[in-house]
Amino acid sequence: MDSRPRQFAEGEEKDEPIVVIVIGGDGTTHELIEGVTVDYQAGNEEQGWGRWELIVLPFGTANALYYSLFPPADPLPDTSILSSLPYRPSPEVTAQILPLISFLTRSSSPLPLPITLTTLLPPPSPRHGELPETSRNIKPIPTHVVLSTSLHAAILESSEKLRETHPGNERFRIAAQESMAIFFDATARLFASDSKVGGGRRVELGVKQWDPRVGSWVNPFTEHRVIVDEDGKGKSGIELQGPFAYFTSTATVSRFEPAFVISPLTSLRPSPSSEQRHQNSDRDASKENKNEYIYIIILRPLRDPYVLSASSAISQSEQPGRPGIAGRGERWAKRAQEVLGKAYHDGAHIDVTYPFYAMEKEGNASGEGEEEGEESWEAEVKGRGEPVVELYRCAAFSWEPIATTQTNRTNGEGNERARLVCADGALHWIPEGGKAEVGLMVPSGKGGFYVWA
Repeated sequence: MDSRPRQFAEGEEKDEPIVVIVIGGDGTTHELIEGVTVDYQAGNEEQGWGRWELIVLPFGTANALYYSLFPPADPLPDTSILSSLPYRPSPEVTAQILPLISFLTRSSSPLPLPITLTTLLPPPSPRHGELPETSRNIKPIPTHVVLSTSLHAAILESSEKLRETHPGNERFRIAAQESMAIFFDATARLFASDSKVGGGRRVELGVKQWDPRVGSWVNPFTEHRVIVDEDGKGKSGIELQGPFAYFTSTATVSRFEPAFVISPLTSLRPSPSSEQRHQNSDRDASKENKNEYIYIIILRPLRDPYVLSASSAISQSEQPGRPGIAGRGERWAKRAQEVLGKAYHDGAHIDVTYPFYAMEKEGNASGEGEEEGEESWEAEVKGRGEPVVELYRCAAFSWEPIATTQTNRTNGEGNERARLVCADGALHWIPEGGKAEVGLMVPSGKGGFYVWA
């Protein structure tokens, strides 16, 4: 289709919707959005770019957006309009055309579809600490499903290398096994913002962290550094030090597969049932636009007392093979498989906590207790210890890989692949010494994307 920005005739309403039926998966939808946003960025942004309403029919390979809007276990909405057809579609076909039914019946309004914009920046100039002049021409990468680094991106890269020898889905399992023990060293900064609400009033969209022990969003409580005025630009938020094992963000989807619910509190719907399942009440919910947050799922292996109980990596870092790091990687792989596997149980991984007894011994990284049974390190569900998964919501973030020469916490592979970014399934590399900056574009009076559901 022609995705060039529309030229509105005199007197024509700019908010007249451009309705597009997308017959395909997340990749097809991404290509449409990318075409529209790239042309919009190249044109006159002040003139606006129209309201794009998408009717997504899931006939592609990956359908994360569709299955997040219509979870397989949820009952079907009213489809009585189909009774007027000469031949009523089968239940299987009906389940794939629900957005079209919603559009035809106008049973609801289309939902705002926020788009993340990722800019891969080169390192600043060594003389002035400013970005090179050429960086001004770098176009952001739009994504509507996922922007990830670490394990998620590494699995995709490894699976592509295995495509010829393992053409089926088996290659993803192999890639996961190869990448599960890798530590990716980087610094992540999560930023707050403010947003207009009813009556023009502004409220702060601060950085919040999910605490499964109390069932609500709270101020960040796991290890972090508070940011007050980032780079003199007035940005506030928090800084998280790596290494990381998992770092995946989304503003739109709860699941990547029908049963793999990686971000259970993410929903585009005004009253997300997914969030209600995990919290009893949130009195401030009516004041918030749920579609103005980026949700980030994080695993940091050196927060794990079971990993820290392995032989000290510091004392062995200069020895060939660096056995301390290898031992920690093996231990972490077990934990990661255990925790991420719970995402297949309706997103239960965000409720997993470290054993409180082990947290009290977290400072012991000398190897003492090495012979204790592994059962003493078993994770709990909503226990007294800190959550294994760090789940944050924020307005923007940055990801800055640490140079190999600046750290001994990971092996060379982990440092190099920390530069790898997955944007809706497409792989990109952060320039060496650079960083990725990620912001959120929400529909406004100038235009934006909406999705029928």
